[in-house]
Amino acid sequence: MIHHLPLEIISNIVEQLDDNKDRYSLALVNRFFYHETNPILWRSPTITSSSSTGDDNDDEEANTITAIRFIVGVMEARHLVALQVRKLDLGDYIWSDAELLLVTRRLSLLEELNINNGACLSNISLGCLPRHCPNLTSFRLADCHIDSPALFQAFGDEDACRHLQCLDLVNCAPLSPEIVVPLLTCPLKQLSLHLDYARWTTATATSTTIEKIVMDLPRLPHLTHLTLSNITDRFIQRLLTTASNTAAASWPHLVSFRLIRCLGMVGDTTLSGFLQTHRSLQHLTLSGGRFSDVVLVDTMARELPCLSTLDVSHTTTITAKGVHRLIWHGPSTLHWIQLVGCQVYRHQGQEMQHMDGDTVVDVVDPATASSTSKRRIPVDQLDYPAIMALRQTPNPDDLNDDNAFLVNPPFSQW
Repeated sequence: MIHHLPLEIISNIVEQLDDNKDRYSLALVNRFFYHETNPILWRSPTITSSSSTGDDNDDEEANTITAIRFIVGVMEARHLVALQVRKLDLGDYIWSDAELLLVTRRLSLLEELNINNGACLSNISLGCLPRHCPNLTSFRLADCHIDSPALFQAFGDEDACRHLQCLDLVNCAPLSPEIVVPLLTCPLKQLSLHLDYARWTTATATSTTIEKIVMDLPRLPHLTHLTLSNITDRFIQRLLTTASNTAAASWPHLVSFRLIRCLGMVGDTTLSGFLQTHRSLQHLTLSGGRFSDVVLVDTMARELPCLSTLDVSHTTTITAKGVHRLIWHGPSTLHWIQLVGCQVYRHQGQEMQHMDGDTVVDVVDPATASSTSKRRIPVDQLDYPAIMALRQTPNPDDLNDDNAFLVNPPFSQW
């Protein structure tokens, strides 16, 4: 009976399965299911494996065995089967140049590659990647010592990757000053640089290197998402200033901008200048900053009409009143604010007493509060219901308490 099913139906059955283990079992039913299932199994193979004991050493051994099996499988697979691979995560196994070359030269239609541990990789294998995988659209490289610009120059070669849209570099210092220029020929939309701060602040991060990268980054014309993490204050200061002064040419399509643990002493003027020249921003992360309420109220509320999500976690220089004023005067699109570690609070104040009936608590400094401090609760985030509730409270411009939101019990789940 099953032999009479059209191949399209069998293919739809296989596509509906989410777990590759189920697909593998289905492939063993008969040759019809094998014919339809095998290409899908190869489309996004899983390299990472875990042992049954949960021991780290056993997990490492399991990952090694899984990786070796995959290498052998690719080498023994028929050419058409290897061409099915579109997305590849190399897991936690530490790959060598020889092993990576054996795999990538057979996966010419690969679109997404994730290398979690590139400690033993060099330009010998990475430099060949754009040529072996010319259809690559997304590339993530972690913990790799990039000692020359050869890798990025390979991406800029005429016959190499012309489809690269997403590049994620994690702890890949030292960065060459020529890292950006070869990428100008790629349709790069998402760029993430997560650096090891200690390695970045060594002699490799010279003024010349910083200046060159800062001048080239704003030249990426298609960029929509930019994430920078653990980068020096000097770099960020120069980048924001340069991007502001070249607004006509710098990231006109930018909708997501994330600065994580790298704002340092960047002040209100520099940050406001950047935000004022990038009004299309929808998602903004400025964690660990030192800016004031002026940026929230006078810049974000007035200059970012499309702002949807905001993360200002661990920014202790802003107040609850500033956040409240941003919500009151800012765009209606804003529906989520992250405030972890910002030292802002909520409590039932005098204006809400008739809704509560309990003792009025008006605590400003938690260090001087006694038993009443139990009524003063840190705010870690504001979701859409909380933001809508704050929009219905009295105008924060008329309130005196800078450090706490005035809320009533129905919204205590904040």
